[in-house]
Amino acid sequence: MKNVSSLLSVYAVACVLLFAGCVNSPGAGPGNNESSGNGTRPFLVTVPVSTTIEPPANVTSLQDRLTSLIDDGKIDEALSLADNESKTDPRVASYLNNIAVSLMQSRRLEDIDRILSKVSNMSPGNPDVWFNKALVLDRMGRDEDAVQAYNRTAQLNPGDSEAFYNEALLFDKLFRYREAIDAYNKTTALKPNNTAAWYNMGIDLALLKRYDEAVIAYKKVSLIDSNDADAYYNEGNSLSALERYGEAIGAYKNATAANPKYADAWNNEGNALSALGRYKEAIDAYGKALEINPNHPEARKNNDTATGNLLEGNKTKK
Repeated sequence: MKNVSSLLSVYAVACVLLFAGCVNSPGAGPGNNESSGNGTRPFLVTVPVSTTIEPPANVTSLQDRLTSLIDDGKIDEALSLADNESKTDPRVASYLNNIAVSLMQSRRLEDIDRILSKVSNMSPGNPDVWFNKALVLDRMGRDEDAVQAYNRTAQLNPGDSEAFYNEALLFDKLFRYREAIDAYNKTTALKPNNTAAWYNMGIDLALLKRYDEAVIAYKKVSLIDSNDADAYYNEGNSLSALERYGEAIGAYKNATAANPKYADAWNNEGNALSALGRYKEAIDAYGKALEINPNHPEARKNNDTATGNLLEGNKTKK
């Protein structure tokens, strides 16, 4: 992670809102299609990185003049001054980049983009400049331009895991899941302990019904963080989609061990148990879900169904 002040691109969107059930049983097996149990796991979150270019030891009056002009909204005048001064002062691009970073809190995105465009022309080989530009374009909703800027960053610095990760988030935003998976794979190749990348990759793989691979991705998360209830839960949902119900039950039990209040995990464990005809245990699991959330939209119905199946089975035995 770059240890410098940051242009920040944050999607404050939880997975459960963005994908409306993507982390639950994805259309096969006994899982339901509700949102994630605790509803707090963010899907699109960039790391707080950026890209202030190392400033010179002594900040000259030129940077002060540029700052003053830009603060006054005189962008054309500032960029013209930068053009003229860049002929004699090689630090002008650095000044402009740092000013752009300082403007981020003001949300003057159009101005920041114009400044960074000038900087990228002055320093076309600097990956940090392209990274900053990608973040700003992303915030502006210029998605394809942001993708190109992230690609340029990666070309210039193939070891920048944050660039691949942010690009993957952008692909997710665009519902381009195959490209997102490729970018997450590049992220984890560089940073194998990036649990968010593994987790998001699992979601994308499940959306593409590549459940076996999704299970592997979720297991990567739990190997790094054994208390990640969502990873166990989504692993269980992918296993359920594969009709590997016995393994799914184990994953759901891990989820509720990590978070005993995870109503959806209890409910989906009940579904997996029901799929195996273990109705008495399923009723216990549904009961746990209903203790946590008496208004759970699926657990009550599933409990009634399992109870009916259990009674029918008992009658048949008689």
